[in-house]
Amino acid sequence: MTHSADPYLTRPGEHLVLEGYRYWSTGIITGDYGHWEEAWNLFAVQLGTKDGRLALDALTKFTKTLGLSSVAPLRTSPVGCCHLCKDEVLILGLLSGIQHDDQTALTLCLDGLSCPKRCEEVLHSAESLATILRTLGKVLLPVPAGTIKAILTENISTTTLQ
Repeated sequence: MTHSADPYLTRPGEHLVLEGYRYWSTGIITGDYGHWEEAWNLFAVQLGTKDGRLALDALTKFTKTLGLSSVAPLRTSPVGCCHLCKDEVLILGLLSGIQHDDQTALTLCLDGLSCPKRCEEVLHSAESLATILRTLGKVLLPVPAGTIKAILTENISTTTLQ
């Protein structure tokens, strides 16, 4: 299931999170760590060397923590894809929920991504990333709880995240 995200991906914060996650995950899946270099290049160009390193380190920690804590194998869309898979929507919803203090969205996404015993660990790594992004002026758009619920419970093929 994919979700339309064309206009959403033009926003710098969402672009960094999604493409960073995609590069990092693709590096793990393929064993080609050149993808991690691409993630670094993306973050360095968008945020500068110092801030880029800080944000990429937080994304790396979050992605690793999430990978060890997920309820099922995490999915990712290809780098550059204009659609989002379910896990990518939940990742954006989690980070956005933290930034906007939306406890409903945050809880739905956390429950959809992480096993109950590891939710706190995932939340802490997500809070670090969300806070760094907010501090650097990369505030994500809110992801409505209704959209998250639909993604978690219904068989929908596309959605906009507005």
